[in-house]
Amino acid sequence: MPETGQPQGQQFYCELFIKGTQYNPKNINYLIIREWIFNIIPTIEIQFLDDGYLTEVTPLEDGEDIIVTIAKDEDADEVLELTFALDDYEVGILGDNRKSLVTFTGHLKMDDLFRVKSRHLSKRNSSAVLETIASENGIPFKNPHNVTPADNMIWYQNGISNFDFIRHVLKRVYVPNDTCFFYANTNNEFVFTSLLSEMNKQERLTCKYNVNKFEWNIIDDKDPDNTIWFNSYSIVNNSAFFNKLGGYGVSYSYYNLKGNKQETNISDITMFSDLSFRNKSCAGCPTKYRWGGDLIEPNVYGGTYFESRVRNRFLRDNFFAFSLVLNVNAINKINLLDTVDVAIPSLFADDDSNEVMSGEYLVAGIQHEISNNGIYRKKISVGRNGMNKSPDLTGEYQVEEKSS
Repeated sequence: MPETGQPQGQQFYCELFIKGTQYNPKNINYLIIREWIFNIIPTIEIQFLDDGYLTEVTPLEDGEDIIVTIAKDEDADEVLELTFALDDYEVGILGDNRKSLVTFTGHLKMDDLFRVKSRHLSKRNSSAVLETIASENGIPFKNPHNVTPADNMIWYQNGISNFDFIRHVLKRVYVPNDTCFFYANTNNEFVFTSLLSEMNKQERLTCKYNVNKFEWNIIDDKDPDNTIWFNSYSIVNNSAFFNKLGGYGVSYSYYNLKGNKQETNISDITMFSDLSFRNKSCAGCPTKYRWGGDLIEPNVYGGTYFESRVRNRFLRDNFFAFSLVLNVNAINKINLLDTVDVAIPSLFADDDSNEVMSGEYLVAGIQHEISNNGIYRKKISVGRNGMNKSPDLTGEYQVEEKSS
């Protein structure tokens, strides 16, 4: 627990090396590492005080190594140790003109991820393509739920980097009635998984509100191992924006070498929530028209190729449009796409929970924050396709989805 007068958070051990030189954590204004399922790789942003060493003695260059170590203490077994490559930086001079305020950004270092290539990968599915890219960067590839896409074909990488090629593949990956994710995490792993497989897994974390336990640096033996404590939360809701784009269904047409064809894609994805911000009288009705002009190898996908492109965007936008950002205890180990059962406290009674906001979520993002003197905070962004329904609303709000 922090001492009186200390910033709210937990005291952790932190090391920062830039170009082989170690910097005192006391000079760090902030250090933020972000993991996000849509970003593919973790990123870093740092601001710290410099005495001129990086601007006069050994100036920074693109791709410089930034090595960060975060641990509970110097001898801890659980250590977050990552190497980032510098992307850009900015230098500001303080009022006395004797110290510099340096702010810079970077990405998890992977030597082969941004090299431009022209090649084809013959007769393999998207999972095998992404595993090839992971191996080229020396990063272990994990497929924890053995997701097998039905998209065997020849993949063409025409003058783009592996990073852009990953985005190209993820737009076209085909798993029936599902969508896939591929990202690197702070465990130095590349993970390939799907939305439905993550929603259907049995493992659950429990997240509860408790200001005192949030500040503890040890886990109470009386608490279950899967309990996470948080002291504050905020609500992010982009559902209305995404639903107006395609939250009710998408109509699309394409040319498949046999003539024009028109289809409508309607998602039947498993719901984490009863209330999904949709106008129920419009459920299943197309709200956006798309046209696909891709020329592909005949008889590879057929109509499912275009269907998958529409579904991939539909499910990602719709499911993660509503989210909570929780300020959680930093000692808890949390991974992207963990299922979290969140208990939001009621505003009306101390012993009650907010039944509308509480429920199951998927972890979409993790943010590690280090501020002055090694104070460590961890935030997680958890999302689902709407809000749960309180029993008090059952008689007043009847949900009837229209079938296609």
